[in-house]
Amino acid sequence: MGQLLSAPITEKHSSSGHNDRFAFGASAMQGWRATMEDAHTTLLDVQDAPGTAFFAVYDGHGGGKVARYCGERLHKNIFADAVFSASDFRGAINNGFLETDRALRDEESTRILFAGGSVESGRVNGLLAVSRALGDFKLKMGDTSQPGDQIVIAIPDIMEHKLTDDDEFLVLACDGIWEGMSSKQVVSFIRQKIAEKIPLNIVCEMIMDHCLAADGKLTSIGCDNMTMVIVALLNGKTLEEWYDYISNRVALSMPKRDENHQSTSKLPANIRALSMSALQMTGRPGFRTQYERNVHSNIFSDWSQEPHAQTLVPFVVEQSARGERSYDIFSRLLKERIICLNGAVHDHSAALIVAQLLFLESENPEKPISLYINSPGGSVTAGMAIYDTYIQSPVSTLCNGQACSMGSLLLAAGEPGKRYALPNASIMMHQPSGGASGQASDIAIHAREILRVRERLNRIYQKHCNVKDLDVIERAVERDHFMDAEEALKFGLIDRIMEKRPTSVGVGGSSN
Repeated sequence: MGQLLSAPITEKHSSSGHNDRFAFGASAMQGWRATMEDAHTTLLDVQDAPGTAFFAVYDGHGGGKVARYCGERLHKNIFADAVFSASDFRGAINNGFLETDRALRDEESTRILFAGGSVESGRVNGLLAVSRALGDFKLKMGDTSQPGDQIVIAIPDIMEHKLTDDDEFLVLACDGIWEGMSSKQVVSFIRQKIAEKIPLNIVCEMIMDHCLAADGKLTSIGCDNMTMVIVALLNGKTLEEWYDYISNRVALSMPKRDENHQSTSKLPANIRALSMSALQMTGRPGFRTQYERNVHSNIFSDWSQEPHAQTLVPFVVEQSARGERSYDIFSRLLKERIICLNGAVHDHSAALIVAQLLFLESENPEKPISLYINSPGGSVTAGMAIYDTYIQSPVSTLCNGQACSMGSLLLAAGEPGKRYALPNASIMMHQPSGGASGQASDIAIHAREILRVRERLNRIYQKHCNVKDLDVIERAVERDHFMDAEEALKFGLIDRIMEKRPTSVGVGGSSN
């Protein structure tokens, strides 16, 4: 895995584009790794090769130089090969890989068993988890001049596929994604987000946020660099028409209701009402134990082989004199001025929370809003966007599960007298952490910024906890400071432990 940071770098480098044949969205994130070793290439149009596009993701190991070199040169070597102009694309790709490998080193090199190599724990010579790679010349030092006889080879494994009208999109991603989600889960999630008309680069960002480990010390899963490219196969459609086409196909794959409004889904009856998105099934976003992953996959394999089984959200059907109307469960709660913050605080979740707060404020700026929090924390800037939107309407907060890091600050920032926690809730506050790389002056700048943010957060805690001495807050957040509901009440983070919810729907107000 290499060296890990004390906190992940979640800044994303995203891009998108389209022409009359393809559209793409791409994003890359360094994550927990000390350096970024991935690279990618997205070319909608290749000069001197009309109708040709090129997309690639390069996953480096032991450094990012080879990946970056491939991102700059590999496609050029493929297109420059003599057989490319003769439409021998397989030969051009093969030659382009070998030429790129030669350029990285002047010598030829050995194939696995025939060259005296070995495979240990799924790794070539106990070192490398792949048997085909550019570079890695220590594993290409055999006495043969044939590039295909090395322990590790640079000859690509090529698969040809003729596109049909049923092909929707192509996904390219590095290990950081595939270790966290199966191919089926990725495809199902992407289709659902396309149906929601979310841009492809944002879909990439959402998947990376999900795969990111909550704690870099717990497991290697979710701690790798992450890069992802989604390529839309337009098949003669405009981009808008393609989105509509996928939306219709997703809708047709969803379970239908019979005339008695009963779901015809294949899910077990006692679980049908609780079915939800695959990405909402785990207790924490990002990190999951291997046991959780196996159980999670088996559940969906047993329920249904259809992709929609991984993207269901509970719906509520209401009847009135004017007819019948259905709501997804979160929209129905929003109607009662209830907002749920479930999972990590990041730019996407913050955008949704802020939008809901602004909508409810525009409806009635005087009426209370209830915010239920079950979050391990996350981005400071995303959390402050939510905090700064607590402006006009009084926001009642309630912790159910956990409110850690930024989650605890949002909990404490609720309307005075209307900050609650359930009896078994866990609350944690600490100082911000981060990492920086570059010149010494750059690192110093980032260090000063972290200190500035820490002081700002401490003063916010001081204000909402009604603590006179700032030193009390500074001592509390020096390390991870965990509290149960009783301790949070004494500290001033909450106003009351809610043993029994009132009959009204909202946390602290009435429902009309």
